[in-house]
Amino acid sequence: MKILSAKAIVTAATIGMIPQMSVAGDMATGAEIKAYLSGNTLQGSTGTDPFAEYYDADGTIRGDGYSAKWKVEGDTGCMDYGNGFGCWTAIIHEEGAIWIKEGEADAASMLLQGNPNNY
Repeated sequence: MKILSAKAIVTAATIGMIPQMSVAGDMATGAEIKAYLSGNTLQGSTGTDPFAEYYDADGTIRGDGYSAKWKVEGDTGCMDYGNGFGCWTAIIHEEGAIWIKEGEADAASMLLQGNPNNY
């Protein structure tokens, strides 16, 4: 099996291929997810919807025209966009992350240091 780089996965996500990809790699710990998210911006796609969000250290997510909440529970990153928290495991690479829900790749993202979009 060929393992794609996170950059290739983010590219594939932006053209809607996330549901077709298999997940391979080491799952991140809760501490790694917290360090990855806290104070940084994620830019990526859920396969159909692009996103860019700043994850403030205080647990607030800020995007273009909206805010939400985030936290880490165990070895999952959990986000609440108004309908209660949903949680994802993650494979974090140098170039980005694959977010996994119920054993399937659900989103892919690249890390942007800090809050370059001023959300």
